Amino acid sequence: MNRMASKILLLLLAAALPTAQGLTCLQCRGVSQPRHCNIVDECYPGEVCGVERINNHLGQTVYDVGCIHQSKCYNSSMNQQSSISNECKECCNTDICNSQGCGTPGYPQNRGPICHFCPFHTSINMCNEIAFCEVGEVCKYSVLKEFGDTIYSSECSNKHVCQNSINHGNVIVGRDIENSRSIIHDYSLRNDRSLTEHICSGCCDVDLCFKGCNETNVSIKNHCSSSPCLHGQCQNTPAGFTCKCNSPYVGLTCNSRGATDCYDIYKNDKDSKSGVYNIMLWRSNETINVYCDMDTSPPGWTVFQNRFDGSVDFYRSFSAYMHGFGNIDGEYWLGLRFIEEMTRQYESVLRIDLLSANHSHVHEIFQNFSLSNYPNFRLYLGNQTVEGIPDNKKGFIDLNGQGFTTYDHDVDRIRGENCAILTHGGWWYQQCTTANLNGQYVNPPGSISSINGGSGGFIYFDWQGVNTLKASKMMFRKQYQ
Repeated sequence: MNRMASKILLLLLAAALPTAQGLTCLQCRGVSQPRHCNIVDECYPGEVCGVERINNHLGQTVYDVGCIHQSKCYNSSMNQQSSISNECKECCNTDICNSQGCGTPGYPQNRGPICHFCPFHTSINMCNEIAFCEVGEVCKYSVLKEFGDTIYSSECSNKHVCQNSINHGNVIVGRDIENSRSIIHDYSLRNDRSLTEHICSGCCDVDLCFKGCNETNVSIKNHCSSSPCLHGQCQNTPAGFTCKCNSPYVGLTCNSRGATDCYDIYKNDKDSKSGVYNIMLWRSNETINVYCDMDTSPPGWTVFQNRFDGSVDFYRSFSAYMHGFGNIDGEYWLGLRFIEEMTRQYESVLRIDLLSANHSHVHEIFQNFSLSNYPNFRLYLGNQTVEGIPDNKKGFIDLNGQGFTTYDHDVDRIRGENCAILTHGGWWYQQCTTANLNGQYVNPPGSISSINGGSGGFIYFDWQGVNTLKASKMMFRKQYQ
């Protein structure tokens, strides 16, 4: 089969086959080869693994690899006579398949397996790095108890060294990055650690073969046999169990009823007023403060962006946008990681309220609002059920599927430029948006920002052009409730 026929077949497969839940893909921008990316992430349902070969602003040929929505995926190879002949965009739908996209030389020949790279982690779920093993290497994994904690370790190792270290009870605790080799430590020669129990260890030579300690012939006690989770699902671990609680129950055994969002607060007390409330997130069990809008019908909206006087600077780093900033009862941004977790709990409705300088008001409503997980926090929107702005063709809906860009985290669609810098904000920029609700706040409202011809201001172009807004509020709520 020639190269072009192979590409056509790949495109047909990507379009026709259902995408598995939790597809794992490489996630890097600007690497010299896809295989040089060692960070992986779990894709959102409906996404596939993508790779794009481009020229950066320095004229260098680089690769962007990551998750891409299946509807936006296409395969192409430019004519070799073209001035941009090095451009290519491909997608595929198996774990880490974007490591071989766009004709990467020498792949998959002459390599060993792809292994999880997580030396000395307390949770296998924390492992989002991989290692491409050399010929003759295998994946070596160990699970042990140390100081009462369960420790996971997995990475590449010479096959013979791996087998020998297992026979002698050794474990991997590090990796020589410079020489790209595993570091094996013999616990029998160390007195500074307390190895109380070696739960399991082994070698395997299949890509990503270590998923935990549920390997063949490994006996793990079933801590869920006593049904400890009163209102949730029990998940067994080598060290015990964890409970995934059904909303609105919280606690280690899902034994107490709590609020996981503003709708829960309203449901528990129909007389609740708008203001700051304490909630416990459903997945991480983290307790945070949120601002609840109980005045907008139907009540129970969780506010994640609020601007009305310019008292808080929204030109912030990616870390600030991820964790949140501002004053919870004033101007503030809730935090991408909290928005992602809360909108993954249930189907959510997004509402955007805008106020112009002359106090005219519009709002928009979108179904099925959610964000993908770290690091890109892609925006996903369903049908727009309220469209308050006529001929709104380049508003918020135009950003569907786009990652979140800040001045130090560039995932927009403009090559060689950063839309967050150009338009002075942090946003789901695509090719520098005309809906810049985290742009520069200008006083008095209605004035035009001096940044980038006005596009760097707090604007919604299809409604007020480059005349800056007075206020905006973004919030979400349980769907169909």
